[in-house]
Amino acid sequence: MIKFIRLIDTKAREKKINQLWHEYQNIEKNPELMKIFARTASGLEASKVEEILGKHNFPARTRIAQINLGNWRKPLNPKFIKDGFIYLMRGDHQGQREDGFYSMPYGYAKLNTLQLTEKIKNPDDVGFFLFNDRKYFQTKAKGTYVAQEHALKQTQVGASSFISTTTNLATAQVGTGNQPSQSEIANTEIYIVKIPIEYAVACDTGNHYGLKEEEVLIPDFISPSEIVASFHRDDIEKICDFYKDELSITKADLGLDI
Repeated sequence: MIKFIRLIDTKAREKKINQLWHEYQNIEKNPELMKIFARTASGLEASKVEEILGKHNFPARTRIAQINLGNWRKPLNPKFIKDGFIYLMRGDHQGQREDGFYSMPYGYAKLNTLQLTEKIKNPDDVGFFLFNDRKYFQTKAKGTYVAQEHALKQTQVGASSFISTTTNLATAQVGTGNQPSQSEIANTEIYIVKIPIEYAVACDTGNHYGLKEEEVLIPDFISPSEIVASFHRDDIEKICDFYKDELSITKADLGLDI
């Protein structure tokens, strides 16, 4: 009887969580939106991308102050901050400068991080929401809060409500994904993004779990207008020159051995 009750409870949780993806059916039918979120160059101008998202009433980006990250939050590196903005790197597929970057829940569920913390009450449900795998119902979340669990899943796996960036050039060179193929690495472009500091958070999840990627998480999306430069992953000197000219950042600050 107890096992049967647990099965009913799991089914109810699964149904409720799956309903959060109901917007995907509408998004899937819109070729322009699918192009924007596919992380292959859409061919659209940056201003057109932002116009399309506004027309379809995608939510605003979550401010870090709106969510609870508990004691996992740590100070941003002040060397990368200028006039209220932090300059970060993201390694990703080529041709993304006009499109921007979007979290999976934002692009395909039309939900920002704040909305997810309101709709998902239990951090134990975050894993199933992100990866549609029942095994996450059998494991206890490490985060006390829903936003914490999204941050941890981003650091460990990706595809959460956050977008990964870094202040470490070697990490950016690896590109998107925790285990990219050699082909993906070779085709990686490094994007420099300029983000208002109220939308950026350095989390202790990476160092706590031994990844040490100098990761800075951005909720929901990075708009095309926030991408201020892009370079091939091997253009190390050009990237260093950009940071030196803009912020007086040294190669050592970027994590390079000199």
